[in-house]
Amino acid sequence: MSKLARGVEVNFDAILGQRFNNNCVYLFLPDEFDHYHGDEKWAFPASTAEADAFEIAYGERVTVTGFKTFIRDSQDTVATCDVETGELFEIHNIRK
Repeated sequence: MSKLARGVEVNFDAILGQRFNNNCVYLFLPDEFDHYHGDEKWAFPASTAEADAFEIAYGERVTVTGFKTFIRDSQDTVATCDVETGELFEIHNIRK
């Protein structure tokens, strides 16, 4: 995911990690979830307004659509999924 271009909408398979901060979830590429045993330190933080994301269980495979953005000097890290400065994936659609 680190090689994704910023601001370009993409669609890919992912594994959902832990949810946090009301609108955030960790995303793993399927191979990385197994390899790192679901350790969120290896996941990519993502924000979503999709209610469906919170009805899907931890560890389930999903298809996400969205784009990667860069956050700089966030004053509201709850809204930016604990990212003060760095990359964040913004989910626009998520489906099982």
